[in-house]
Parts: sequence; C-alpha cells; structure tokens
Amino acid sequence: MGKRVTNATAAAVSAIESAAADHPGAMPPDFPRLLYGRAVAEDLEALPADMLARAAAAAHAHLLAPRAPQAINLRLRDEAFDSDGRQRQVTILEVVNENKPFLLDSTLSELAEQGYEPRLVSHPILAVARAADGAFLSLAGEAAGRAPEGTRRESLIQIVLERIDSPEARDRLCTGLERVYADVGLAVEDWAEMRGRITAVIQAYRGNPPPLPEDEVGEALQFLEWIAGDNFTLLGIRAYRFPNGDAAADPIEGSGLGILRDPAVKVLRKNREMVAVTPEIRAFLAKPQALIITKANVKSRVHRRVHLDYVGVKLFTPDGRLDGELRIVGLLTSNAYTGSALAIPYLRLKVARVARNIGFDPASYSGRALYNVLDAYPRDELFQIDATTLESFALAILQLTERPRIRALARVDEFDRFVSILVFIPKDRYDTRVRRRVGEFLASIYQGRISAAYPAYPEGPLARTRDEGKTPKVDRAALEAGITAIVRTWSDGLKDVLDAQRSGPAARALAERYAEAFGAAYRDRFSPSETLADIDLLQKLSADRARAVDLYRREGDALTRANLKVFSRGAAISLSARVPVLENMGFRVVNERTYNITPQPAAGEAADTTRVWLHDMTLERADDGEIDVSRLGPALEAAMMAQFRGLAESDRFDQLVLAAGLAWREASLLRALGRYLRQVGAPYAQGYIADALARHPAIAAGLVALFIAKFDPRLGNGERGDKMEGERRAIETALDAVSSLDEDRILRRLVNLIDAALRTNFFQIGCDGQPRGTISIKYDCAKVDSLPLPRPLYEIFVYSPRVEGIHLRFGKVARGGLRWSDRPQDFRTEVLGLVKAQQVKNAVIVPVGAKGGFVPKHLPPASDRA
Repeated sequence: MGKRVTNATAAAVSAIESAAADHPGAMPPDFPRLLYGRAVAEDLEALPADMLARAAAAAHAHLLAPRAPQAINLRLRDEAFDSDGRQRQVTILEVVNENKPFLLDSTLSELAEQGYEPRLVSHPILAVARAADGAFLSLAGEAAGRAPEGTRRESLIQIVLERIDSPEARDRLCTGLERVYADVGLAVEDWAEMRGRITAVIQAYRGNPPPLPEDEVGEALQFLEWIAGDNFTLLGIRAYRFPNGDAAADPIEGSGLGILRDPAVKVLRKNREMVAVTPEIRAFLAKPQALIITKANVKSRVHRRVHLDYVGVKLFTPDGRLDGELRIVGLLTSNAYTGSALAIPYLRLKVARVARNIGFDPASYSGRALYNVLDAYPRDELFQIDATTLESFALAILQLTERPRIRALARVDEFDRFVSILVFIPKDRYDTRVRRRVGEFLASIYQGRISAAYPAYPEGPLARTRDEGKTPKVDRAALEAGITAIVRTWSDGLKDVLDAQRSGPAARALAERYAEAFGAAYRDRFSPSETLADIDLLQKLSADRARAVDLYRREGDALTRANLKVFSRGAAISLSARVPVLENMGFRVVNERTYNITPQPAAGEAADTTRVWLHDMTLERADDGEIDVSRLGPALEAAMMAQFRGLAESDRFDQLVLAAGLAWREASLLRALGRYLRQVGAPYAQGYIADALARHPAIAAGLVALFIAKFDPRLGNGERGDKMEGERRAIETALDAVSSLDEDRILRRLVNLIDAALRTNFFQIGCDGQPRGTISIKYDCAKVDSLPLPRPLYEIFVYSPRVEGIHLRFGKVARGGLRWSDRPQDFRTEVLGLVKAQQVKNAVIVPVGAKGGFVPKHLPPASDRA
C-alpha cells in the first residue's frame, strides 16, 4: 500500500513539474519535488497540476525573500482554477521559519481552532544558506539529516485552504499563527534550561530531603525524573516564593522560562480572573505532599490544542521550611497515556495505596479486576484524583462488571474550577445523540458548560464540564436519575406505560408487538403515553376493518387547531383522497406527516399485511373558528369512518357535522332531502343548498330535530306532537332572521318536505345491527310545494351512496315497472314522462299507473345491463 501511495505521489509531482516547465522562471526544476514529494497523493490529484505549479513558484519566491534569523515570514495568497466547469477559489498559507519541533501540528491545531479544513498540506525541511542580514544565498535541497556546511534548516509550510474572503478573518488567522509560533519559539529555546531547572530540584530533594513522608518524597523524585525523561513536553516553568510563610504567591523575578517567561502570563483562574495562586493551591501547600498534578485553565498553543498539564513542586529551605513552588506546565506525552499506570511514578504509589486500603488479595479474581479498573482509569483523571475518591470510584466501577447499569461519578477539581464526571452507559444505549444530551444535562445541573467529552469503549464516556465560580453540590442519585432518563429509550418508556396501564400478559404481549413498531420520526413526535391510544386503535384494525381515525389536540396548540390521525392498514391513503374529504367538512389542512408502523405479525399473519400508515394532519376550520375536540371529535371520527366504509358520500353536506354538530347519518338525511329537491326541479345546486344549511346551523339542526320528532318510533303520540310543535316554532323564529331570499326559500322547502313526509326507514336497524344503508322517505305529493304536474298520489324517494331511486304512484291501486336510468340529475322527470305514457296506454286496464327508476352511482368501468 505504501509503495502505491509513493508511486501515486511521484506521478502527481511529475505532472506538476511538467506544468512548471511550460512556464519557465527562477524556480529550480526540482523544487516541486522538494515541496510536494511527501504530500498525500489524493490531495495532490484533487488540485490541477498547473495551479500547483504556480503555487510552487510562489512558495519558492517566498523562500527567496530576506528573512532575519528567528524571524517568521508568513503570508496568505489567493489562487483560482477551473474544475468541473466552475471556477474554484482557494487561499494558500505560506510560512517560512527556523525549523523547530511542533511547527506543523501547532499550525494545524490553530487552523482547526479557527474552523479551517486544509485541502493540501506540504512541509519540507530545507537546507538554506543566507547572508548575515537574512538575504537568500542558495538552496541545498532537503535537509534530511544535518544541514550541509554553511546552511541552516528552515521549515517551509504550505497549506491550501478554502478561500478566505474577509480581511478580518485573514488578520485573525495571521495573528493567531504568530502567537502560536511565538509560543513554539519560547518553548523550544528554553527547553534545555527548563530541563536543567527540574534536574536542580531533583538534586535538592536528594541532597536535603524535605520534611515529608519518605515514600512521598521517593515517588516525587522518580516522577520528576520520569517527566524529565521525555515523558512530558516542557512548555513553561516559573518559580514562586512564599515570603515569611505567607501563601500569597510571589513570582521570583527572572525565573520564568518558555511560555511563562512573560510575568503577565498566568495559567490559573479563580472565578473569571486569572491569578497567580488560589485558595486551593494554599490548601495543597498545607498538605504532606510534594507534588500537585492537575490541569491548567488555559489551552496549549503548542503541539496539541488541549488544556495544559500542571505540575506543582514544593520548594523548601535547607532547614526544611516551605519556601515556594516550582510551577511546571506542558503536555504529557503518549507514554503517559498508553503505558501501564503501575510503571509511572506517583501513579503507581496512588494505585498501591488504593489497592491496600480496599484489601483484596492481589492474586484473587477481585484483586486482578481491581487492578484492571485502576490501570484502565482515564489517565488524566488518575493523575488528578485523590486516593480517597479514587478508592470509592474504583469500587463503584468494579460493581459494574457484575451488573451493567448507569453510573455517574463526579469529582470536583481540587482548585474548584471544573467538575470531571465519569459516566458509564451500556454500549447498546450509547450514541452521539445520547452523549450530546448527557453533556447538556450535566452543564445545566452544574450551571456550567461542557469543556470536553472523551468517549471510550468499553468503559463508556467520560464527560468533563467546566464551571465558573463555586461548583454546585449534586449527589450521585440525582445525576444518575437524570442520565437514566436521557439514556432510556423510547421503547423502554412504552413498555413502562403498557405495564402501568395494561398489567400482566396483555402488557407483555403488546410490548412485544409494538416496542419496535414505531419509526424514529414517530418517536420524536409522540411520547409513549400518547402512543397508548394509537395502540388501542391499531389493535382494532384488521383485513376487514383496515382504517381508523382519531381527532385530538396537541398540548400547547391553539383552540383553532386540531390534529387528525388516519390509520390505514395495508396501503397508504393518497393526499388527493384525504384532503378533499376534510375540506368538504369545513377544514383546512395546514400540514401533514406520514409515519410507517410495522407491528410484529400475529400468528398466521404476513408481515406485509400488518404494516400500517399513519397520516397525521393538522387542521384548522375554514372559517377560522374554534374546534371543540371533545364535543365534535366522536361525530367527526364517525363521519370519516362512514366515508371510508362507503356508507356516506363526501360533499359539502359534510360540513354540517362541524358547523351544526350533526352525526354523519343526520347529515346524510339532509343530503337526501337536497337530492330530492334536485329531482323535483328546485333551481339550486347541491353545494348551494349545503352552504345555505351551513350558514344557518341552528336551522339545519332544527330540521333534523323536526324529522326525528315526527318519525322517531320511540316517541308516543302526545310527546311527538309537543316536540314537533316546539321544533317548528324554533325553526320559524330562526327563519325570520334569514336575510337571503334564496336561503329562505331553500330552508322553507326543506321544512315543507319534512311536513309532506309520511313514512321513512331512517330508524330501521339492519340484520347486522347497524342502520340501513339507504334512506327512504314516502311523500304525500299533494303537500309537496312546487311539484311538477301531474302530481302522483304518493312517491318514495330512495337515497344511498351507491344508488338513488324514486317510485311514483298515482293511486292506491296502480301498476308499473322500474327503469334503470342514465340521467342522475333528473331521473324523476324521465320516470314522470313514462308514467304519463303508461296512463294513456293502460287506461282500460288500470285507471292510474305507477313507475319507478333508479340510477347506480358506482358502476364498473365496462358495464353491460344485460
């Protein structure tokens, strides 16, 4: 693999060299290979060779510019190129510097901190000869080892970024990089002296041991030797003196080295102020400890953009009095994180003390498990935590091996600056969303902010939240309860709700069927408690009863808004099939979401037949009125189900369910009266009649009440007459307030039809226990206003969603047949004409005739009456 990458890089560099040869200049032919020879091949291939040739020439010119010793030549320049028919624009960062450790990784850290992602990174180390004033003399090629005589090693960094247009952003990046290179220079320049300062402290401890426990002094010495042995990246050192035993730290003038060379630089914070010493430092000075190891409040600009590691070493006078502190800041190297804690001085003493206090036999299973816990403990934490807290936490973690559970172990920083919390979560419950929500919870409960989060497997995530000021005290139970609530899955909540509401085997059966049935979108919108009502409806669905509806209002919604859930098993219902039905009812559909629900199939069921589509629609009334869900909900749900089952038609008469509070079959009754008006020649469209009724909902309800009072078989004659008279008076009073002449005529014609009605099957119950699918009304034609001549003695009008028909009888004894009509708008006129002809033809047989006709509404596309 490595050879393929090398070959690919070489091929890309050759293309750049060829492109550069087409534009000869001062750049040596081999300079592109010096610049890009170690770059990533795919990054080189992603950019045009001619653009990289120009970039190489510009970098060479930048290298040729005069540069005084230790000076930094930094610039940003812009380039553009064509790619896929579009012009692409980039900004190229070029930095020429003395070669020093950490230059590239520190540069990349600053770019990441400011939100930039490099497209190409090249960083050759070159052997360059310059005059005393910094003028360029010659380039001796790559400085792979020692620089040739008369040259010095110089770092050339070239990084291609997306175009930076803002002058402020360019200035901010340059300023940040200059600070980075300044810190790198200070750390590198003073490294040897800082190491010598640590060696001097080691010698002082050996020559005149301080008045501290022997094992403490021995481990402190070995730890200082360990960090001096390339296990700690030294970035700064400063000594403090405590005059007259006062713990008010006084920096020793001239003792600062590295990034602490400037006396104004402080790495500790108390509340929002950077300080030289804190009350917690004073408390440490009073303890029988040689070292304090913790985190500083500032982040490193060198090497890694993380908080600086802080090592405080007590300094003593020859007579054993506390005299001051040597403050060391830097970064622990990878050895500190990958090596065993038992091999690191100071840590091994802490681990041994904890193991001794717990008392497990080191050879036993528990003893070995305890050492594994301590060795795997997050290393930064292990350096900072005190032995007593570590003992408690180690036992708590050890218990997790027996039964995994949520565990939150919070440790307040010794300087009271942040809280470090180890959170253990079962891996099957842990993901990025959980990590983020747990972090937000911890930041909220500690009134702070998340500084860093370190997920680790299999231990679980370590979340650290930094708090400004006094840290709130939060007990473990409260932490774990809050985290448990976050980690609990939606399915867990559903199982709990089912267990509370449907105890025993029923709850377990429903949990097994529906725990994983609802998708992520549904779970985000509905809580487990809200889902219980949906499960009740889902349980009622079957192949024969494939649809269900539920009208509800979401918490916080206005009274003018409601939601309608429509469940459809086996197939979705298109918007074009749903929205017109709701608009006919007087609603606006504001928005709609569809969810897939896949319950576990019951025995004998196929998985594809149990799939359910849930269409959740937000509704508002077309007249912007309020929606009384509790009162109208059952009627609207029944109306929708009647239409789904083909028991009712969908037209503007449906709005009477909402406007007048009618049941769907009562709306069908008024629809039947309206259809009859059309057949007897009333000059009003059906929608116009429905709108007239909707504009006078009290009269519409009164018409139904009058019809019921007249024909309800449960009423006695005396009660019937009183109710009819009361309803008629109420209607007449309401009609006086109708201002539209057309509407007045429509409403009075409907009253007349009810008055002229003799009998009806409206109250009959079919064999299935449900009302009959047809509504039939027998009229006394002499009482029907404006009836076309000749008037029959009686006629029966039949209405249903599938068929409409009429039967005319001109006498009590009459004969005639039925006709299948093709004229839905005026089939009565057709039948009436047939009756007239029959009277002429059959006058000798029967003096009067009878004739009927019907119109089917849902014929198959290709029909044959034969």
